[in-house]
Formats: sequence, C-alpha cells, structure tokens
Amino acid sequence: MKTSFRQRNKGFHKAAAIFAVGIILLAVLEFSSESFRSGARDLFAPILYFSSKIRNFFEDFGGNKIIELEAENAKLLVENSLLKTSISDFAKSSSLVLSQAPSIPYDTLLIKLDSVGTAKIGTKIIAYGGIYLGQISEIGEESAVVKLISYPMSETEAWLERSGLNIILVGESGYNLKFSVPKDISVEVGDRILSNTGPQFLIGEVESVNEKPTNPLKEVRLRFPFNFKNLRYVELID
Repeated sequence: MKTSFRQRNKGFHKAAAIFAVGIILLAVLEFSSESFRSGARDLFAPILYFSSKIRNFFEDFGGNKIIELEAENAKLLVENSLLKTSISDFAKSSSLVLSQAPSIPYDTLLIKLDSVGTAKIGTKIIAYGGIYLGQISEIGEESAVVKLISYPMSETEAWLERSGLNIILVGESGYNLKFSVPKDISVEVGDRILSNTGPQFLIGEVESVNEKPTNPLKEVRLRFPFNFKNLRYVELID
C-alpha cells in the first residue's frame, strides 16, 4: 500500500512539474513572439519609411514631370524625323494656349495674341518646334482661333514619307486623322506623315492600317504625337 501511494504521489508531482514547465514555456514564447514582432517592427520601420518616401517621390515626379517629358519626347520625334529644313528664316513667335476642346468647338484652339499684327488668317501653327497643327481661322482683338487639321471633315494635303506620295488627310475629330491609298502602296505602322507646306513639318506617325477584301483602298489612321491636354504654347509661322 505504501509503495502504491508513493508511486501515485510521484506521478502527481511529475504531472504538476510538467504543467508548470508548460506554463513557463508558453509565457516565454509569448514574450519572445511579442519581442520578435516589436523587434521586427523596429528593424523594418526605417526601411518601410524609406520605401514610402521613394514611392511618394516617384508619384510626385510623375505628376510634375509628365508635361516636361512629353515635350521632350515630341521634340526628339521632330529631330529624329530627319526634317532638315530650317525655319530660322521664317518669322516665328510663341503664343499661349488659352482654351481647347471641350471649352470651345472640338479640334480648335484659342490662343493669345500679344500684339496686333502678330497673326493673320492662314498663319501656320506648330507645336514643340516642328509639329504641324493647322492654321488660324479667326482673329479677335487679343486672341485667335486655330483650326486643327483634325477638324471634322477638313481636308489637308500631306506627304507620306516612305512612298514619297501626296495624300489627303481627313479630319475625324478628337485629334484623329485618316487617309486612303491603293492596297499596293506600302504603308506600315510608325511611318511618318509630313505636312505639304514650306517649310515642311512633322504631322504624326501611322497608328493603324486597315484593309477590306472588297475595297481596293486601304484606310490608314494617325494621331498627333503628343497629348493636347498638356499643350501650353504654340508657335506661329508666317
């Protein structure tokens, strides 16, 4: 009987000891995990702060620099178009863009005239140093209306550089243009379209070429190579 009692007593003490050790281990683990989480937060906090700063910087950079970058891209496109004709011999002046669609009729610009006599009906308008937009169609005391070549149903003579071919651009509104050529004429996406003016300017690049089996002509579409929403100034060429 005594031996049996002692064995049960030892078993009870062992169970109690194991239970106590388990409680201690859980407390240590909880403390350790909390310490680990706290330490991890302390460790990664500077990294997260730095990464958020980088993200905010690039967001601000994108918002503030997009207009400058687009202007640079447009100028590079003009330079890379291999248009060697200089416009230095032509009278040229800059004008602020006051308004554009939808504030006024689509595919027109309202520009500021700094002085009387700086422009007349038919004065050519370019952007970014060499992208042809259209001509002045109306003149007021301090402003003028520019009718873009993409004005609905307007027709403008132009030059398909790849084929050395005269084409007629038709305005489709929304700064879109199109023209048609026979199917045997080679036209590819990215081909440059130049103005048929003196001097000659870049208009844009081919965006798509559409053919139908029943139509002997293929339809070619292009757009101006920049976003009009970011256009702030234009140049007047006499």
